[in-house]
Amino acid sequence: MSLTKDVTLRILDVNPITETTRDERGKSIMLLLDNSYSMVQPSPPSPWNDDWLPAADRDYKRIEAVKALLEVLSGEDRVALATFPRLNPMPGYRIPRVEPPAILKNFGSPITVLPELDKLKSNENSGTPLYRVIGDSVEWMAGEPADRPKIAVLLTDGRDTESNSGVPPGLAEKVKESGITLITIALGPAPDLDALRTLSTEVISVSESDQLVPTFRRLAEKLKTLTIGWEVNLELKRPGQPFANDDEEVKIGYRSGKSPKRTDVRVGGPAPIASPVPAPSDKVSSAPSTKPQTRTPQTRSGEEKI
Repeated sequence: MSLTKDVTLRILDVNPITETTRDERGKSIMLLLDNSYSMVQPSPPSPWNDDWLPAADRDYKRIEAVKALLEVLSGEDRVALATFPRLNPMPGYRIPRVEPPAILKNFGSPITVLPELDKLKSNENSGTPLYRVIGDSVEWMAGEPADRPKIAVLLTDGRDTESNSGVPPGLAEKVKESGITLITIALGPAPDLDALRTLSTEVISVSESDQLVPTFRRLAEKLKTLTIGWEVNLELKRPGQPFANDDEEVKIGYRSGKSPKRTDVRVGGPAPIASPVPAPSDKVSSAPSTKPQTRTPQTRSGEEKI
Protein backbone atom coordinates (compact mmCIF):
# COMPACT_ATOMS: atom_id res chain seq x y z
CA MET A 1 0.00 0.00 0.00
CA SER A 2 1.19 3.53 -0.76
CA LEU A 3 -0.06 6.91 0.48
CA THR A 4 0.30 10.54 -0.46
CA LYS A 5 3.39 11.91 1.31
CA ASP A 6 3.09 12.63 5.07
CA VAL A 7 -0.42 11.14 5.30
CA THR A 8 -0.99 8.33 7.80
CA LEU A 9 -3.80 5.80 7.67
CA ARG A 10 -5.49 3.74 10.38
CA ILE A 11 -8.17 1.07 9.83
CA LEU A 12 -10.99 1.67 12.31
CA ASP A 13 -13.11 -1.39 11.53
CA VAL A 14 -13.93 -3.87 8.79
CA ASN A 15 -17.46 -5.12 8.06
CA PRO A 16 -18.46 -7.74 5.48
CA ILE A 17 -20.99 -6.96 2.75
CA THR A 18 -23.09 -10.11 2.30
CA GLU A 19 -25.94 -11.40 0.23
CA THR A 20 -28.06 -14.53 0.48
CA THR A 21 -27.21 -16.78 -2.42
CA ARG A 22 -26.87 -20.42 -3.40
CA ASP A 23 -23.30 -21.52 -3.91
CA GLU A 24 -23.43 -24.11 -6.67
CA ARG A 25 -20.17 -25.61 -5.45
CA GLY A 26 -21.84 -26.59 -2.19
CA LYS A 27 -20.14 -26.63 1.21
CA SER A 28 -18.37 -29.31 3.22
CA ILE A 29 -19.73 -29.21 6.77
CA MET A 30 -18.37 -31.27 9.68
CA LEU A 31 -20.63 -31.55 12.75
CA LEU A 32 -18.66 -32.17 15.96
CA LEU A 33 -20.96 -33.02 18.88
CA ASP A 34 -19.95 -33.30 22.53
CA ASN A 35 -20.96 -36.78 23.74
CA SER A 36 -19.63 -36.61 27.31
CA TYR A 37 -21.65 -37.63 30.36
CA SER A 38 -22.10 -34.00 31.42
CA MET A 39 -24.49 -33.52 28.51
CA VAL A 40 -27.09 -35.70 30.26
CA GLN A 41 -25.89 -36.02 33.88
CA PRO A 42 -25.08 -33.41 36.56
CA SER A 43 -21.38 -32.61 36.88
CA PRO A 44 -19.70 -32.64 40.32
CA PRO A 45 -17.58 -29.74 41.64
CA SER A 46 -14.21 -29.37 39.93
CA PRO A 47 -11.30 -26.89 39.75
CA TRP A 48 -13.46 -24.88 37.30
CA ASN A 49 -16.82 -24.95 39.10
CA ASP A 50 -17.42 -24.76 42.85
CA ASP A 51 -20.79 -26.48 42.86
CA TRP A 52 -22.66 -29.20 41.01
CA LEU A 53 -23.71 -28.24 37.47
CA PRO A 54 -26.99 -29.45 35.94
CA ALA A 55 -27.01 -31.68 32.88
CA ALA A 56 -26.42 -29.51 29.81
CA ASP A 57 -28.89 -31.24 27.46
CA ARG A 58 -30.78 -34.03 29.18
CA ASP A 59 -33.60 -33.89 26.59
CA TYR A 60 -31.33 -34.17 23.53
CA LYS A 61 -32.32 -30.79 22.10
CA ARG A 62 -29.05 -30.99 20.18
CA ILE A 63 -30.50 -33.72 17.97
CA GLU A 64 -33.50 -31.57 17.09
CA ALA A 65 -31.16 -28.60 16.48
CA VAL A 66 -28.94 -30.52 14.06
CA LYS A 67 -32.02 -31.74 12.19
CA ALA A 68 -33.16 -28.12 11.81
CA LEU A 69 -29.78 -27.28 10.27
CA LEU A 70 -29.76 -30.25 7.91
CA GLU A 71 -33.26 -29.48 6.61
CA VAL A 72 -32.19 -26.18 5.02
CA LEU A 73 -28.90 -27.30 3.49
CA SER A 74 -28.81 -27.83 -0.27
CA GLY A 75 -28.27 -31.03 -2.17
CA GLU A 76 -24.83 -29.80 -3.21
CA ASP A 77 -23.67 -29.66 0.42
CA ARG A 78 -21.74 -32.55 1.95
CA VAL A 79 -22.07 -33.24 5.67
CA ALA A 80 -20.22 -35.49 8.12
CA LEU A 81 -20.99 -36.22 11.77
CA ALA A 82 -18.51 -36.98 14.55
CA THR A 83 -18.80 -37.25 18.33
CA PHE A 84 -16.28 -36.60 21.06
CA PRO A 85 -15.84 -38.93 22.75
CA ARG A 86 -17.02 -41.78 20.54
CA LEU A 87 -20.28 -43.59 21.26
CA ASN A 88 -19.97 -45.85 24.30
CA PRO A 89 -19.27 -49.43 23.14
CA MET A 90 -20.65 -50.64 26.48
CA PRO A 91 -23.70 -48.45 27.22
CA GLY A 92 -24.25 -47.99 30.92
CA TYR A 93 -20.62 -48.70 31.83
CA ARG A 94 -18.46 -45.69 32.68
CA ILE A 95 -15.08 -46.32 31.06
CA PRO A 96 -12.28 -45.05 33.37
CA ARG A 97 -10.42 -43.02 30.77
CA VAL A 98 -10.94 -40.29 28.21
CA GLU A 99 -12.36 -42.00 25.16
CA PRO A 100 -11.31 -40.82 21.66
CA PRO A 101 -13.49 -38.97 19.14
CA ALA A 102 -14.85 -40.86 16.15
CA ILE A 103 -16.71 -40.25 12.90
CA LEU A 104 -20.29 -41.49 13.11
CA LYS A 105 -21.14 -40.67 9.46
CA ASN A 106 -18.62 -39.69 6.80
CA PHE A 107 -19.24 -37.03 4.17
CA GLY A 108 -22.40 -37.43 2.14
CA SER A 109 -25.66 -35.63 1.40
CA PRO A 110 -27.32 -33.95 4.40
CA ILE A 111 -30.21 -36.42 4.43
CA THR A 112 -27.85 -39.36 5.08
CA VAL A 113 -26.89 -37.93 8.47
CA LEU A 114 -30.46 -37.90 9.83
CA PRO A 115 -30.70 -41.65 10.66
CA GLU A 116 -27.44 -41.48 12.62
CA LEU A 117 -28.56 -38.80 15.07
CA ASP A 118 -30.73 -41.06 17.22
CA LYS A 119 -27.65 -43.18 17.95
CA LEU A 120 -26.53 -40.37 20.26
CA LYS A 121 -29.23 -41.22 22.78
CA SER A 122 -28.00 -43.10 25.86
CA ASN A 123 -24.56 -43.68 24.33
CA GLU A 124 -22.60 -41.03 26.26
CA ASN A 125 -18.99 -41.79 27.05
CA SER A 126 -16.11 -40.70 29.26
CA GLY A 127 -14.15 -37.47 28.96
CA THR A 128 -14.07 -34.50 26.61
CA PRO A 129 -11.23 -34.81 24.04
CA LEU A 130 -11.93 -31.30 22.75
CA TYR A 131 -8.48 -30.44 21.41
CA ARG A 132 -8.11 -33.85 19.80
CA VAL A 133 -11.40 -33.65 17.88
CA ILE A 134 -10.53 -30.17 16.56
CA GLY A 135 -7.18 -31.43 15.32
CA ASP A 136 -8.78 -34.57 13.87
CA SER A 137 -11.41 -32.51 12.06
CA VAL A 138 -8.67 -30.81 10.06
CA GLU A 139 -7.45 -34.22 8.89
CA TRP A 140 -10.98 -35.50 8.24
CA MET A 141 -11.80 -32.51 6.03
CA ALA A 142 -8.51 -32.52 4.14
CA GLY A 143 -9.90 -34.87 1.50
CA GLU A 144 -12.81 -32.61 0.60
CA PRO A 145 -12.56 -30.66 -2.71
CA ALA A 146 -10.31 -27.64 -2.34
CA ASP A 147 -12.72 -25.25 -4.08
CA ARG A 148 -15.54 -25.86 -1.56
CA PRO A 149 -15.97 -23.82 1.63
CA LYS A 150 -15.11 -26.01 4.62
CA ILE A 151 -17.01 -25.42 7.84
CA ALA A 152 -16.79 -27.25 11.16
CA VAL A 153 -19.66 -26.74 13.63
CA LEU A 154 -18.68 -27.79 17.14
CA LEU A 155 -21.07 -28.09 20.11
CA THR A 156 -19.68 -28.48 23.63
CA ASP A 157 -20.69 -27.83 27.22
CA GLY A 158 -17.25 -28.07 28.79
CA ARG A 159 -13.50 -28.03 28.43
CA ASP A 160 -10.78 -30.41 27.31
CA THR A 161 -10.11 -33.16 29.87
CA GLU A 162 -6.98 -34.62 28.25
CA SER A 163 -4.62 -31.64 28.53
CA ASN A 164 -3.34 -30.04 31.71
CA SER A 165 -1.43 -27.30 29.91
CA GLY A 166 -4.05 -25.51 27.80
CA VAL A 167 -4.32 -25.36 24.04
CA PRO A 168 -1.62 -27.56 22.46
CA PRO A 169 1.13 -25.60 20.67
CA GLY A 170 0.43 -25.25 16.98
CA LEU A 171 -3.23 -26.30 17.11
CA ALA A 172 -4.65 -22.83 16.49
CA GLU A 173 -2.21 -22.34 13.59
CA LYS A 174 -3.16 -25.75 12.16
CA VAL A 175 -6.83 -24.81 12.10
CA LYS A 176 -6.14 -21.39 10.58
CA GLU A 177 -3.83 -22.72 7.88
CA SER A 178 -6.36 -25.39 6.90
CA GLY A 179 -8.80 -22.70 5.79
CA ILE A 180 -11.60 -24.27 7.83
CA THR A 181 -14.19 -21.97 9.37
CA LEU A 182 -14.68 -23.31 12.91
CA ILE A 183 -17.97 -22.20 14.49
CA THR A 184 -18.37 -23.25 18.12
CA ILE A 185 -21.64 -23.41 20.05
CA ALA A 186 -20.70 -23.08 23.75
CA LEU A 187 -23.55 -24.51 25.83
CA GLY A 188 -24.19 -23.68 29.48
CA PRO A 189 -21.97 -22.06 32.13
CA ALA A 190 -18.90 -24.31 31.96
CA PRO A 191 -17.27 -24.10 28.48
CA ASP A 192 -13.64 -22.94 28.35
CA LEU A 193 -14.37 -19.77 26.41
CA ASP A 194 -10.75 -18.57 26.34
CA ALA A 195 -9.58 -21.77 24.64
CA LEU A 196 -12.57 -21.86 22.31
CA ARG A 197 -12.00 -18.27 21.20
CA THR A 198 -8.34 -19.06 20.54
CA LEU A 199 -9.26 -21.94 18.25
CA SER A 200 -12.55 -20.85 16.68
CA THR A 201 -13.49 -18.45 13.92
CA GLU A 202 -16.62 -17.64 15.91
CA VAL A 203 -17.99 -18.66 19.33
CA ILE A 204 -21.74 -18.53 19.99
CA SER A 205 -22.68 -18.79 23.67
CA VAL A 206 -25.98 -20.50 24.50
CA SER A 207 -27.07 -20.56 28.14
CA GLU A 208 -29.80 -23.24 27.94
CA SER A 209 -30.40 -26.25 25.71
CA ASP A 210 -33.85 -24.87 24.79
CA GLN A 211 -31.98 -22.22 22.78
CA LEU A 212 -30.15 -24.75 20.60
CA VAL A 213 -32.86 -25.14 17.94
CA PRO A 214 -33.25 -21.39 17.20
CA THR A 215 -29.46 -20.99 17.37
CA PHE A 216 -28.90 -23.70 14.76
CA ARG A 217 -31.66 -22.24 12.58
CA ARG A 218 -29.94 -18.86 12.62
CA LEU A 219 -26.67 -20.59 11.82
CA ALA A 220 -28.32 -22.31 8.85
CA GLU A 221 -29.40 -18.95 7.45
CA LYS A 222 -25.91 -17.57 8.01
CA LEU A 223 -24.37 -20.43 6.06
CA LYS A 224 -26.49 -19.43 3.06
CA THR A 225 -24.91 -15.96 2.89
CA LEU A 226 -21.91 -15.07 0.77
CA THR A 227 -19.44 -12.27 1.40
CA ILE A 228 -19.33 -10.16 -1.77
CA GLY A 229 -17.22 -7.27 -0.49
CA TRP A 230 -16.01 -5.31 2.51
CA GLU A 231 -16.82 -1.96 4.04
CA VAL A 232 -13.76 -0.52 5.75
CA ASN A 233 -13.72 2.61 7.89
CA LEU A 234 -10.42 4.46 7.51
CA GLU A 235 -8.90 7.37 9.38
CA LEU A 236 -6.46 9.62 7.51
CA LYS A 237 -4.20 12.08 9.34
CA ARG A 238 -1.37 14.45 8.51
CA PRO A 239 0.45 15.42 11.73
CA GLY A 240 1.00 19.14 12.20
CA GLN A 241 -0.75 20.09 8.98
CA PRO A 242 -4.54 19.77 8.96
CA PHE A 243 -6.19 19.12 5.64
CA ALA A 244 -6.87 22.52 4.10
CA ASN A 245 -10.28 21.97 2.54
CA ASP A 246 -12.44 19.42 0.83
CA ASP A 247 -10.81 20.12 -2.52
CA GLU A 248 -7.41 18.84 -1.44
CA GLU A 249 -6.72 15.46 -2.97
CA VAL A 250 -5.17 12.55 -1.08
CA LYS A 251 -4.51 9.30 -2.90
CA ILE A 252 -4.22 5.78 -1.41
CA GLY A 253 -2.82 3.09 -3.65
CA TYR A 254 -3.37 -0.58 -2.85
CA ARG A 255 -3.20 -3.94 -4.54
CA SER A 256 -5.28 -6.98 -3.64
CA GLY A 257 -3.51 -10.26 -3.02
CA LYS A 258 -5.80 -11.84 -5.64
CA SER A 259 -5.77 -9.06 -8.21
CA PRO A 260 -2.96 -7.98 -10.56
CA LYS A 261 -4.40 -4.48 -10.61
CA ARG A 262 -3.45 -1.51 -8.48
CA THR A 263 -6.42 0.57 -7.29
CA ASP A 264 -6.19 4.26 -6.41
CA VAL A 265 -8.65 5.56 -3.83
CA ARG A 266 -9.04 9.36 -3.92
CA VAL A 267 -10.07 11.51 -0.99
CA GLY A 268 -11.45 14.95 -1.78
CA GLY A 269 -11.34 16.34 -5.30
CA PRO A 270 -14.33 16.35 -7.64
CA ALA A 271 -17.36 14.35 -6.40
CA PRO A 272 -16.04 10.79 -6.03
CA ILE A 273 -18.36 7.87 -6.57
CA ALA A 274 -18.23 5.05 -4.02
CA SER A 275 -17.91 1.54 -5.37
CA PRO A 276 -17.87 -1.77 -3.44
CA VAL A 277 -14.63 -3.55 -2.78
CA PRO A 278 -14.37 -7.13 -4.14
CA ALA A 279 -14.19 -10.00 -1.66
CA PRO A 280 -12.31 -11.63 -0.18
CA SER A 281 -9.02 -9.75 -0.10
CA ASP A 282 -9.61 -6.16 -1.26
CA LYS A 283 -10.47 -4.64 2.10
CA VAL A 284 -10.72 -0.94 1.36
CA SER A 285 -13.98 1.00 1.00
CA SER A 286 -15.61 4.17 2.16
CA ALA A 287 -17.20 5.28 5.41
CA PRO A 288 -17.36 8.52 7.39
CA SER A 289 -15.02 9.02 10.32
CA THR A 290 -15.55 11.13 13.43
CA LYS A 291 -11.87 11.50 14.24
CA PRO A 292 -10.17 14.93 14.07
CA GLN A 293 -8.06 15.90 11.07
CA THR A 294 -9.30 13.00 9.03
CA ARG A 295 -10.49 12.59 5.47
CA THR A 296 -13.11 10.16 4.24
CA PRO A 297 -11.74 7.78 1.59
CA GLN A 298 -14.04 6.88 -1.27
CA THR A 299 -13.33 4.64 -4.19
CA ARG A 300 -13.90 6.18 -7.60
CA SER A 301 -15.06 4.17 -10.56
CA GLY A 302 -12.52 3.86 -13.34
CA GLU A 303 -9.56 4.54 -11.05
CA GLU A 304 -7.92 1.11 -11.39
CA LYS A 305 -4.52 1.06 -13.01
CA ILE A 306 -2.45 -1.86 -14.21
